[in-house]
Amino acid sequence: MDFFKFILSLSNFLCHSLD
Repeated sequence: MDFFKFILSLSNFLCHSLD
């Protein structure tokens, strides 16, 4: 699922941004 991958990428990006 592309949508799921998109969400995962966004989550990962946010996590790195917070860190």
